[in-house]
Amino acid sequence: MLCPGLTRERHRGLYKPVTAPYHWGSSEWNLDSLMTGVTILLAFLAAIMSAASWALQFRHFTQRRAAVSRRALVAGIVATSLHLTLAFRLIRGAGSWDLDFFSAATLVSAIIAGLTLYVAATKKIGNLLLFVLPITTLFIFTGLLSPGVPTTDPQGLGLTAHISLSLLAYAILSVAAVQSVLIYLQNRQLKHHHNGRLLGALPPLQTMERILFELIYAGAALLALAIALGFAFVDNLFAQHLIHKTFFSLLSLAVFLVLIFGHRMRGWRGLVAARFTLLGCVLLMLGFFGSKLVLELILGKA
Repeated sequence: MLCPGLTRERHRGLYKPVTAPYHWGSSEWNLDSLMTGVTILLAFLAAIMSAASWALQFRHFTQRRAAVSRRALVAGIVATSLHLTLAFRLIRGAGSWDLDFFSAATLVSAIIAGLTLYVAATKKIGNLLLFVLPITTLFIFTGLLSPGVPTTDPQGLGLTAHISLSLLAYAILSVAAVQSVLIYLQNRQLKHHHNGRLLGALPPLQTMERILFELIYAGAALLALAIALGFAFVDNLFAQHLIHKTFFSLLSLAVFLVLIFGHRMRGWRGLVAARFTLLGCVLLMLGFFGSKLVLELILGKA
C-alpha cells in the first residue's frame, strides 16, 4: 500500500512526491491504490500461470514427448491473456501510446509468448516453450518499472499500423531466433552422434528447418511492410532519434532477404540458416530496444 505522500503517475510507474498529500479517506488515493494493486496482481498471476505452463511442459520433456502438453497449453493461454491485458493496460492508460522501453518489453514478450504457444500447438514442437517462457515471464515485470510518461501522441491509422506490424515482426523473428538455436543444438548432437534427451524430444531436423523458414518468411514480410509504412507515414525516418532504428531495421531486413535468397537458390539450411537468423534478430533487437535503451535510460529522452 502506498504512503499518503506518494503517488504513481497515471496509476503506475515510478513513485513521485506530490505537493498536496492525500488524506487516508480520500477517494483519489483509494483509486490510485486500487489501480496500482490491480496492475501488480495481473503481473503476479501472469507469472504464476506462465511458470505452471513451463513446469507442465517440462514434465512432458522428461518423457521425451515432442508435442505440447494440453495442461501446459491451457496454462500458457491463461498466462498470455493476463500478460497481454497487463501490457495494454500499461501502454494505453491515458489514450496515448506509452511505448517506453519497459512497457514495450512487456508487450513484445506477451506477443512472443502467444506466438510460441501457437507454433508449439500447431507444429507439435511443445518443448519450444521451455526456452521461451522463462524469458517472457521475466519481462512480465518490466512494465512495472515504466515511468508512466506518454512517449507517443495519439496517431492516425497508418502510423498505428506501422507500430503494430513492427512489434509483430519483431515477435515472430524472435521466435525464429529461438528455433534457430534449437536447430543448432540438434545439428551438433547429430554431428557428434549423441542421442541425448533434447534430440529425442524434438521433431525431425527437416521439420524443424521447415518451421524456421515459415517463421522467417512471415517475419521478413511483416518487417518489410512495417518499414514501407514507416516511410509513408513517419515524417522523417532518418531524423536523429529514429536513424538508429531505421538503419538497423533495414540492415536486419537485408540479412533475412539474403538468407531467403540463399535458401531458395543455393539450398542454405541447418547451421548457415541458424547463424543468419541470429544475426538478423540481433540487428533488429539493436534497432528497437538498443536505441530505446540509449535514448530513454541513458540520455533521458523520450
